[in-house]
Amino acid sequence: MNLRPALCATTVLVLAAGVFLFVTSAHATVTIPDCTTLGRWVLKFDRNALWQPNVIGSRTQIPSLLASEETTILFKKPMVSWTESEAKAIRDSVLACRKAIKDKAESSAYNAVQSALISRVANFANALAQARPKTATALETLKTQPASLPLLRFHVALAEAVTLNGYNQAQRVAGGLPGPAAAAARNLMTAMRELPQDEIVQTVAKPAAATAEAMRAGVVQGLIADVKKTPATSDGLAMLGQMAQVLPRDYGAALGAEALKTVQQAVAERREGVADEIATVLVTQIGQSSQGMDAFADIDRRANLAFLPQLPAPLADKVLAAANARREVVTEKLLKDMTAKFGALPATDESIQAIDREVLPGIRAWPASANAVRPRFEAAATERRKTILEAVTRAERGSLRGRTYASASGEMKMEFVDRTRVFITGPGGQTIAGTYEEEGDSRVLVTAAPNPTMVLTREGKRLVGGPMPLRRLEAK
Repeated sequence: MNLRPALCATTVLVLAAGVFLFVTSAHATVTIPDCTTLGRWVLKFDRNALWQPNVIGSRTQIPSLLASEETTILFKKPMVSWTESEAKAIRDSVLACRKAIKDKAESSAYNAVQSALISRVANFANALAQARPKTATALETLKTQPASLPLLRFHVALAEAVTLNGYNQAQRVAGGLPGPAAAAARNLMTAMRELPQDEIVQTVAKPAAATAEAMRAGVVQGLIADVKKTPATSDGLAMLGQMAQVLPRDYGAALGAEALKTVQQAVAERREGVADEIATVLVTQIGQSSQGMDAFADIDRRANLAFLPQLPAPLADKVLAAANARREVVTEKLLKDMTAKFGALPATDESIQAIDREVLPGIRAWPASANAVRPRFEAAATERRKTILEAVTRAERGSLRGRTYASASGEMKMEFVDRTRVFITGPGGQTIAGTYEEEGDSRVLVTAAPNPTMVLTREGKRLVGGPMPLRRLEAK
């Protein structure tokens, strides 16, 4: 509200007469003294002595005289409670009194005071007029938010925001608030910069401390309830581990020593329970593992070996012991089954290929956890292969004359045309003539100048030892 129209017609005459003028506006309660009193007051003005509303970083600087107790008594109202209109009304009075005096020093003092009133004080009053309702609205919004650990932490920090360090801490924790609470906190922190120190204490810090105290018990109960509901999963265990670290570091001050101890105990108990449940599940799953060729990989997967370091050592050892015991059971069962299957393989070249291409590679692909038993399976497969090979090789005994052998891709071929000559076709398609010599039923020496002699071994229907294995082609 602008008070200047009410003053401009009578201010000079009334002040000159040496009487008090009471501003009659319904919203203005300052009392403006006469020019003699104002003159004594303005002469105390010191432009280098400055007052700030608070210690939390306000950019406002007002001459200390205007914020002094003397000014409060003089105008019957503290400067921090002036409205913008009241500041302008006082300034009008100061200007009127300046016109009525001739003293140069007093005139200069009047001028300095009126300048501070119209700029700094009026601007401060305007900023306060906006900051106070923003503060009230933000506090009211925060009251409506559901209690939570981040909200508790913010209120505890807010109770200490009467210092610059406390204010900065409250700003930092405000970022951890959810949704509407975060917006309200940001608005509050901005508005607080304009508030007088005492007002911060009374309207913000003390209520925040009371709110935190009232909220703490419910927050602790809610935390403990949530902790008890943590699922018995690897994610649940990881979350509890994180809580054990984060609670004392980030929320210890908000919870307080006693409440923190209570929550930490609940976290530790649930963490132990979750770990025990997980270990029990893993042991059960291990007992249900596959007993086929994928058995050892399946045991490792069910034991979750990469996860075990997250369990307490005794529980991890329990799982590892179950895995080892299951491997022993599976080893005997699988070895018995595989030996029976090996024995059922017919004495054919196809059986040899199955062992070479499927069985042995499969065994060698087992995980490291099977290293101790792998040789037993390899030996069983190799022994059966040897027996089949001997049988097949016996069936293939006889002269190579008239036989043709070729690689699987057909890139290389050997045609044994008579008892000594062989035609050799290489990867390029060129055919050259060579000679060969048989050493019993097991080895063949093939010579094709200028190349060195190749020593080939007869394995059933195959000749091996050269650049690539060759398989006998059936006569058409």
